[in-house]
Amino acid sequence: MAATKRSWRIRMTVDESDVDASGGTFAEQEYPSRATKRLQRANNDTVYAEVATKPAIKDENDALAVFGDEESLQEDTDREERKLVKRMERYDRYATLVSSSKNETEVRVRTILRPGISAWFESRKLFNLESLRKLSLSRPLDAPNRAGIYLHVVVVDGEARFYVGQAIVLRDRIRTHNAKGTWSLGDSLHYKGVIKCKENGEEDFWIILAEKNLPEIKTDSFSLELNIAEMLCSMIFQSLPQELLRKWLPKDSHLVAEKHLNVASPLQQGLRQAVRDVRYLRDSADPILREYYESVRAIWTRNLDYHREQRGNETRERALQGYKVALTVYMNTNPYGKKFQRTVVKLRDVVLTVPSNLQIIPDDVYVFYDLQEGAHPDRAAQQAQEDDPAYRLGIRISGKSRSGDEVTHWLKTKGAKDVARINSLCDWLAGREKEVTESTPRRFFIKKSSRGPGKQTYTT
Repeated sequence: MAATKRSWRIRMTVDESDVDASGGTFAEQEYPSRATKRLQRANNDTVYAEVATKPAIKDENDALAVFGDEESLQEDTDREERKLVKRMERYDRYATLVSSSKNETEVRVRTILRPGISAWFESRKLFNLESLRKLSLSRPLDAPNRAGIYLHVVVVDGEARFYVGQAIVLRDRIRTHNAKGTWSLGDSLHYKGVIKCKENGEEDFWIILAEKNLPEIKTDSFSLELNIAEMLCSMIFQSLPQELLRKWLPKDSHLVAEKHLNVASPLQQGLRQAVRDVRYLRDSADPILREYYESVRAIWTRNLDYHREQRGNETRERALQGYKVALTVYMNTNPYGKKFQRTVVKLRDVVLTVPSNLQIIPDDVYVFYDLQEGAHPDRAAQQAQEDDPAYRLGIRISGKSRSGDEVTHWLKTKGAKDVARINSLCDWLAGREKEVTESTPRRFFIKKSSRGPGKQTYTT
């Protein structure tokens, strides 16, 4: 039987019973791929479908297990095997699984697909609503009490959007998704699509793509196999952002319009450092994706501002009470080309040089920012005027010299621009708003730019 195969980035073994009369296989989509493909019939009448291109792993959070049947693995050279293992070493959890039992893992991932799903894949009607409805659950409670992969089809403005997920208990997971209380999660693209669907009075339904029994003791390999199965289904339904699809699908694959509801790669499941990069959604033609980008950006900005404020408050208290710090040491070059060591104290935008004759050990120094109500007798800014906040600030360092003597010194600067910098520092120590400082004369701040470094600005 002559069979054709659209190439994916995962090698898969397909029984002859899984190949329909038209010659398609279950990993096939409704569009063609020109990537190199090979089908071989083994003595046991099993068809082997091989992926054309192995995945190019480009970042720390994405890894895709690359499988091969026994015959293919025998043909691989030792050099190719070593290269594959080396690429996977950065993803220890997948590298161990793939290098030790590729064939076994492949079979387990393939066999968890539900009966009938393979034939449906071959029907080339993956994005046809009528075809999708035929495989949907009559009601969410009909979902099995088993682990597996599910597809949530959410219709918005007459178009189907796909969300692929995995669950330890499919019924419980789908019940949670259907609870209205979870839809208020502002950083979920999936729920934004659901809310829009419900507002429009349109339909949504669930399809179980794969299922398997939960082992008595949950192992890492069990979770990783679910991740791989979810990744496969996400590739088939293109439920991921096109940025990810381009990484894992052959270069000449046809990508449908962005109607995805997944954001992060399934291969990141269980990683604390998993990050959703939503920047590319900013200019999307899809209003739901743009709305999602704006909501996530607002949440992240709010959280970032909160943490910055908290960290700033802690740093302010430490500075006013005095704290131990390791001084910063630079290697500079004087106008004559001679190199010398420069030790400095840094806080905010104020950098003051520690006199080299102090011979202070930079590793353990006590720094105290003494902001007084009136004129400071040892003020740091020597050119400060009486109406400058810098007129009231002294900066003292204490430590030990290289000879073991106790050292205490009030730092000084004669720079005119340093007055503006220290005025801004005093405003910050006093808890003044940033906007007030930026509108006050004789101040310094960094004017942020949407692109590139900020601009140093001195107010007059």
